[in-house]
Amino acid sequence: MPRLLHVLCLRLRSLLHRDTLDRELDEELHYHLERQVDEYIRAGLAPADTHDAALRSMGGLQQRKEECRDMRGLTLLDNLWQDAGYAARQLRAHIGFTCTATLMLALGMCASVSIFAFVDASLVKPLP
Repeated sequence: MPRLLHVLCLRLRSLLHRDTLDRELDEELHYHLERQVDEYIRAGLAPADTHDAALRSMGGLQQRKEECRDMRGLTLLDNLWQDAGYAARQLRAHIGFTCTATLMLALGMCASVSIFAFVDASLVKPLP
């Protein structure tokens, strides 16, 4: 049970403090990249080639970042949050479409409630 609580706290932290965790991840990956560069320099590789060789051996920083983000286990919620933000920005940018869509949804709901009320009153509950 304590382990489950610990994992839940970590997942909640990764959801709420994404920028901080991304910054920490960047620092850690750059640290590992520098260590790999130092190893290649000690091995005798030319200093100009060490950075590229270290990147190749790590498989690229962006791929490693994506793997670490996927390991957090909240990609579905994270993607949902990003999609909701994008939708809100698009709706705010296109006011005419937003008003038209809202009006059409309201009209459709009113029509379906009216039809249901009519069917309920006339067919489901007949007069005594």
